[in-house]
Amino acid sequence: MGAFNVECDTVDPVDVRALATTVTRALSVYGTPAFSEMIQNCMDQELSWKKPAKKWEEALLSLGVEGSEPGIEGEEIAPLAKENVATP
Repeated sequence: MGAFNVECDTVDPVDVRALATTVTRALSVYGTPAFSEMIQNCMDQELSWKKPAKKWEEALLSLGVEGSEPGIEGEEIAPLAKENVATP
């Protein structure tokens, strides 16, 4: 859609057309099988912190700080956080 000018005293016609085109495209897809597929694809993504946390753990352990040891494989970092996550 490009940059959107938010100044109240100036309305760029290009912005208005871009916004109208984007909304029209969104409305044409809403409720279709393609829309359902987009929702499912979004929900199927792995967005947890598990992999990034493991990389950070490895990076920190590579510093060789005395007394550092890896966590337990598969250990939940924040088990109660699951209660705050929407489920499909």
